[in-house]
Amino acid sequence: MINHKLLEKWLNDEAKKILLLIKEDYYQYMCDEKKDLIDSLIDSEIVIVNQGRSIFRDNTLAHGGRSLKDGKMHFYPDVRNYESEEEAFEKCKRILPHECFHYFLQPDKIRFSDEFDEKMARYYTEGLVEKETRKFHQKHKEVIDYEDANYGFNINFVNYVQNRLNVGSNEIIFGEDDYLECIHKFSSYYNKNENKKNELLGIVKEISDEFPKDMQKRVLGKMRTLILQNGNADIVQEKLQRLDFLNKEKIKKLKENDALEL
Repeated sequence: MINHKLLEKWLNDEAKKILLLIKEDYYQYMCDEKKDLIDSLIDSEIVIVNQGRSIFRDNTLAHGGRSLKDGKMHFYPDVRNYESEEEAFEKCKRILPHECFHYFLQPDKIRFSDEFDEKMARYYTEGLVEKETRKFHQKHKEVIDYEDANYGFNINFVNYVQNRLNVGSNEIIFGEDDYLECIHKFSSYYNKNENKKNELLGIVKEISDEFPKDMQKRVLGKMRTLILQNGNADIVQEKLQRLDFLNKEKIKKLKENDALEL
């Protein structure tokens, strides 16, 4: 049986380490409100393990500090999947950097004109948090662990919006909370980006069908993850080219459909 209190302590220690690095890197860009926020987070216990499970109906490993409006990250490591606290910790801590950045970029404060604007705002904030977290991890990979989330297409959308607004990530994440007011103007690219994702996922499903039946599910899962994490088909394309028994026309189609101008 996993000692949830011990795991909670480890995760809070890890979160504090991440927040201290965020403060070191970004404090100069923070508005006063977010300076106060990070100082309060560093002094608080912000990770809760195995509490509030009944609130959620899915089997997600964790929910960020926005889910219950309590400022806590809720982790639910299933005891059946881990043999020890160490194993659970290694898995859980890879989510922490992304969730720590979310404390500074939450779409909940934005006034949405309709459901579609809200969906785009959440899509955008996930992409921006993931983009900055990956950059943060590259800088601090010797001291923190991180596992890329499946937000590659969200990052595509972020890059498109930022290029047109000529605004940096630091200003959006750590400045005042008025950054999403014009996101609705980019709905055309949002739709185009989502259509591209769905087309590529459809093609990799066709490609996975070329494998023996006992391999199809595993191969499809791997290809889907690679595409969703990267927002393109380049990595999948490279790996598939090595497999002689696949339909090369389908692989070619995958590459052709990967072109989406920013």
